Amino acid sequence: MGAAALGPLALVSQAAGPIFGGFAAASEARQMRQQEQINAEWGKIRADQSDTAARVGLEEDLGAYRAAMSANGAGPSVATLGILDEVRKIRGRDRRIETGNRNREVFDARARARSYRPGMEIARGFARAGPSLFQLYGSLR
Repeated sequence: MGAAALGPLALVSQAAGPIFGGFAAASEARQMRQQEQINAEWGKIRADQSDTAARVGLEEDLGAYRAAMSANGAGPSVATLGILDEVRKIRGRDRRIETGNRNREVFDARARARSYRPGMEIARGFARAGPSLFQLYGSLR
């Protein structure tokens, strides 16, 4: 091999590194995006589960309170119904806050999934290889 053949070969190897690096980064971005999408789905399940658990917990507490009232022979009155309504309001607010926080985590995971762009990684690889490719083109003319 002469000196003329070594020049283009060196330029090809200089260009290949960033290009293959771009493909590797694109593969990693695809994997990260897929993992974030999975995390978002699990987050949605957790949000639904926390909502259901809060609703069940509220009904259990209200049922226990009603059972205690009936065991003591107390009938429903304005005071007892007011207490039950207040418990329902407080627990409902807590449930909505917890479910909203979980749904926010889902939104964040989906936003992170959208931020991974494999096509951009490939374009960056070619952009990094640009000078070597132009030099290679110039040496072959």
